[in-house]
Amino acid sequence: MDRLGERLPDQSRSSAAGISRDFGQGKRCGDRDPGRRARAVPFTSLSDLAGGASRHRGGYRSVSVPPLKIADLAAGYGKRTVIRDIAFTVEPGEVFGLIGLNGVGKTTLIKALLGLSRASGTADIFGLPAGPPKGRRLLAYLPEKFQPSPLLRGWEFLSLTLGYYGKVLDRNAATRLCEGLDLDPAALGRQGRTYSKGMGQKLGLLGTLLTGLPLLILDEPMSGLDPRARIMLKDRLKEYSVDGNAIFFSSHILADIEEMCDRIAVMCDGRLIYVGPPGDLMARHGGQNLERAFLAAIDAVAR
Repeated sequence: MDRLGERLPDQSRSSAAGISRDFGQGKRCGDRDPGRRARAVPFTSLSDLAGGASRHRGGYRSVSVPPLKIADLAAGYGKRTVIRDIAFTVEPGEVFGLIGLNGVGKTTLIKALLGLSRASGTADIFGLPAGPPKGRRLLAYLPEKFQPSPLLRGWEFLSLTLGYYGKVLDRNAATRLCEGLDLDPAALGRQGRTYSKGMGQKLGLLGTLLTGLPLLILDEPMSGLDPRARIMLKDRLKEYSVDGNAIFFSSHILADIEEMCDRIAVMCDGRLIYVGPPGDLMARHGGQNLERAFLAAIDAVAR
């Protein structure tokens, strides 16, 4: 049996899927509560909010064991193979971006890492096979198009999310991080059905970041965020990586990828055509920015 073949009997309780369920659609409202605001605690740093993740995980993380290591990975659905020959490593403290056009297999790759799609080859998370639940206990995942439960209040969602990881919600830390993501803390007292798309995305990011885990996997984390929130999220993610935490995320906003990522992987037709620093891709293809270099790279493959 290949190393990714094992499945969790009840994936709704798995740690990696703790905040990845599909919830109902809520009606829109403003990101800021027009009513009385909860008293905000000044935002300091994400290292404080995460509870000093690098200080309490003991032997789980080592500089000699990469958070994510993939080799000869193939994955797909049914009899169809969507991605093949995937190989790269994400190092401790690295922000690693995955880019590609729609339909090339980015989400398939992420699902393979979570044991949610058929896969073969090797994918290790801190030296453990990624498919079984034991290998996923050190990562937190936020899916694309996340929507909160319409019935749970924000505080209830956060408590439930952290409970999947055996953690207790620190309300002061959550309040500070709300300020760091431009989310009114008063919104946490309301049900998810009152949230706008942007507020729902911020709540999902809040739950993910508060886990303090050494590997985050984020699928389109900027989705639904306005320019201010995007800038603030980029600052939070940079802070999160300072203590050696790794971040692996996909995005179509290549300006953010260029600004944030130490290295990137470019996917085209189910295969990786480049792995390395964004600047090297730009130098190789003569692009003035990552967007133009990316298009030149995939056009070169098509010729």
